[in-house]
Order: sequence, then structure tokens, then C-alpha cells
Amino acid sequence: IVKDDGGLIVQPGNILSYTLTYSNTGSQDATGVTLSDVVPAHTVFSPTLSPPGWNCLPNVISGSLCTLAIGPVPAGAPPVEVIFTVVVSKPFPSNVDIISNTVEIFDDGHSGPDANPDNNRDDERTPVEKPTAIDLVSFTAQAGVDRITLAWETGTEDDTAGFNLYRAEAEGGPYTKIN
Repeated sequence: IVKDDGGLIVQPGNILSYTLTYSNTGSQDATGVTLSDVVPAHTVFSPTLSPPGWNCLPNVISGSLCTLAIGPVPAGAPPVEVIFTVVVSKPFPSNVDIISNTVEIFDDGHSGPDANPDNNRDDERTPVEKPTAIDLVSFTAQAGVDRITLAWETGTEDDTAGFNLYRAEAEGGPYTKIN
């Protein structure tokens, strides 16, 4: 089995699709073949963006075990691709740079022990690009007699120590810090 993220670098809220490519390189047909993939930390499995048949327990959140029953895989048959898609959590922890994920493939053992079990598992590490320091949800300015009242709401604040406000008489500046 080979797991591939296509070389993606993801951001919080992005869709991350893994291509899982499996084949039987052994000399005996495999029966009762199943793919097994644990939903990576800081993601949620997307059943609508993955092919039907994935079964995730206890649900689709991080840490859930997802399986896909493949059935028989003949020896020497051409490789087959399956998609496993997750959505990266938003907000995303500022101290995490990588989403790690492992897929495994196994059979029911009716054809005997696997001669090469080392190729039944693959890991993929997907870099996460950090969000901007602040994700602004809303911003309003209300004029008063001798003042302007500003209000804002942030959706994401990543390692911020506060805010600075700047004022300009014209678009493009020059700007003057006012706090």
C-alpha cells in the first residue's frame, strides 16, 4: 500500500485528500482485504468527498478508525486507487506543523501468512501552513460627536499579544499609531 497527499501543504479549513494505492505483489490471491485508516489529529473525515463504503467508528472525528472492505485482490492484478479525504480543523493549534497519517491493508489470512507484511503500511506527513495571526470576522466604526468607536470580532487569534490601531487622513497613509 502507498499513501500519497500529492505534495500538498494545507491550511486550516482545507480539504486534504489522500490517494491510497494498493496491489497484491505476492504469489497468492488475497481474500477479505480491508483498508484501515485512523482519522488524523486535527482533522475530520469527509464521507461526502470520499468514495462510498468507508465505515468510521465511533464517528468521523480525529482518532476514529475508518475501514473500507475491498474483498478479494488477485495476485499480480494492477494497482487500484482509493481516496480517503479529511477536512483540516479550523482553528488549528499554533504548535502543530504536520498532519501525520497512516494507512494499513490486511486480509483475512485464508491464503496463509503474508510473505511481505512490511509493505502493508504507509505513512504520510502533510505540512500545515500557519494561518494569519488574526482572522477578522467583523469590524465596525461608529462616528460620535468627538470620537469614533471601533468594534471588532476575531475568529482566530494565533499568538497575539494585543492590537495596535493606526489612523490616516487619506487612503494609503501616512499612518499614525493612536494607542
